[in-house]
Amino acid sequence: VAAISQIKPGVSFVHPMAEKDMDFTFESVDGVLPTYAYNVPRPAFDQLLADRAAELGVVKIKHRATVEPNGADGLRLSAASLAAAPNLEGRQPDWLIDATGRHRLFARTLKIGAAEGPRKDIAYFAHYDGCRHPKAAGQAIITRLEVGWSWRIPLANGRMSIGVVIDRKVAQTLGDNPEKRLEAAIKREPRLQEATENAIRVTAVKTYTNYQLVSERGHGPGWVQVGDAYGFVDPMLSPGLFLAMESAKLLADVFIKHPHGPPDKALQGYI
Repeated sequence: VAAISQIKPGVSFVHPMAEKDMDFTFESVDGVLPTYAYNVPRPAFDQLLADRAAELGVVKIKHRATVEPNGADGLRLSAASLAAAPNLEGRQPDWLIDATGRHRLFARTLKIGAAEGPRKDIAYFAHYDGCRHPKAAGQAIITRLEVGWSWRIPLANGRMSIGVVIDRKVAQTLGDNPEKRLEAAIKREPRLQEATENAIRVTAVKTYTNYQLVSERGHGPGWVQVGDAYGFVDPMLSPGLFLAMESAKLLADVFIKHPHGPPDKALQGYI
């Protein structure tokens, strides 16, 4: 992870009306938690996890799995997906785990509802080269905007992830496409404009919607959800990646304790 990432010593919170920024460093939790984190490039990080899983004997099937209802609350692999996994020898797996993220495959298949938060935000973000960074190397910066907030996350090799999270109705007034909206939002905040004065955008602008959603159910007979497939929140300080990794670890602990399949009570404790 260290080889592909930028060490993050902490996070700075910037409010335009405040006299000083609030600079938080992980050194302040020395002895309780690690004194640093990593800003990771997701494609490389995801590949690292896939490679390590293969080293440990995980069989990866290059097929987009689909499922179908099985009884009142159950699920099973579709015939096409079962056929794509010859190591299963035609037998349905004992357990199915939904790690499909915001696609929420199991919830959509079983028509499981979800509770949504009150905010209707939308995020636009991209990577830039040549940004001015006024903080320590790797220090993330969260800035309060007039109509939302923004992030600046330094990545390896001098690249910077810059994004804004704003109300959808406000976003519509900033332009007719994501590129114009991100550019306009940056220009409206003096510190963002200063940071990107000589910068060059090197990726397409990406869009995320709906930052607050939790499924009404997270597990059933023979299936369970992890990470964003179960629920997600506003991504300040990257809780999405943490929750995905932490929920996977907790679920693994449940299966280690119950190798023949966890009882419903154990999964309730996991959720």
